[in-house]
Amino acid sequence: MSCNCSDFANINSSLFSIQTNFNNLTGNILYNYNQLTRVSSQQSNITSFLSNNNANIESQTMIISNLANISRNTILNNGNININKDIFLSNVITLGSNNGSVGQSLLSTGTSSLPIYNSPIFEDTTLSLSGVAVREFTNIPSWVHQVTMIINNCSTSTGGDPFLQVGTSSGYANSGYTGSIRGTDGATGQLYGTVIRSWNNTVWNITNVFNCIITFYLVGSNTWVFELISSRTDAAYTASGSGSITLPSALDRIRFFTGSAASPDSFDSGSININYN
Repeated sequence: MSCNCSDFANINSSLFSIQTNFNNLTGNILYNYNQLTRVSSQQSNITSFLSNNNANIESQTMIISNLANISRNTILNNGNININKDIFLSNVITLGSNNGSVGQSLLSTGTSSLPIYNSPIFEDTTLSLSGVAVREFTNIPSWVHQVTMIINNCSTSTGGDPFLQVGTSSGYANSGYTGSIRGTDGATGQLYGTVIRSWNNTVWNITNVFNCIITFYLVGSNTWVFELISSRTDAAYTASGSGSITLPSALDRIRFFTGSAASPDSFDSGSININYN
């Protein structure tokens, strides 16, 4: 029986090629297995992170509404996990997307609700003084620490003096106003007491027209310090004053009247408003 050596050589070559291909296949299988293991590990880490930090994510104004859906729609790329932006955003609720407008600030609502954008200074509705005896503003919030009343082109129908009073939910304070006011016309200054005088009462008469700004500042324990400046539009006179008042509880109202609180006269022109912060 004869043997062809070239046949043995070909068989050996074929066997070696098969062994090499088998080794390459084994290596590829092992590599792909390692890649899949890495992917699985990264998925597990992301799921764990989101689970452990869900409360923190919410506190940063994001709520992941459907983690399972996001996980199902991830894209595998070279062993890494890339989250599809559109899928992710469709499952995220962004809070506070309203950025407010120019001049507004982010303000607490004083409740568990989210802060809101609003003006840092709240303005009430401007009211006419013509034909009324008393103008008052109530329901001033308890968190207010500054209140300003603005009186424009005011005149009275009689010679009664224009006054102010502040109060609480129990009513207006009829005493306890300290301080004084004096004008540049040389008239004797006037002490406060039961009211705040917005003009020097020794020279007020029916023909006077004046503007006035008075601001109250909370200094603690329901004590308010105030300052005012008034000027007449019919003559070159001004008056200024300051004082304080301690209330039994939070200030929530302010009123402007002429004559007396018990029996006020009436105004015949002007407007009035307040703002607070």
